[in-house]
Amino acid sequence: MYKAREAYKHLRFLMKKATLIQRRFRLYLFQKQTKDRVEELTNESLFVWKEMMEEFKQKWPQIKCRKRVEVHINSISIEELKRISMEKFLQRENAQLSRIFALKDPEVEVIYVTPF
Repeated sequence: MYKAREAYKHLRFLMKKATLIQRRFRLYLFQKQTKDRVEELTNESLFVWKEMMEEFKQKWPQIKCRKRVEVHINSISIEELKRISMEKFLQRENAQLSRIFALKDPEVEVIYVTPF
């Protein structure tokens, strides 16, 4: 009876370890599937973006002859911690003001969004 009890305890111990391994493996598979799915969606979005850009490039000669609106939103793509410590950040961000020279073209209307 003692040997049977010890064998049962050992079996329960092994079953707990096997359950833990199975749980971790399922978590690993789930993470791997999620990562693969995110990568797949990113690649799909990139493909759609590239197709749209190619179409835009092909149609640009017709587009530039028609009236159009250009929206310029100033932003500098820098990490927030660096932006907070950067001196005169808003003025640097507004340095793209020269984009309003696109108004030389009579077919263009410019909407310029300033940071302040």
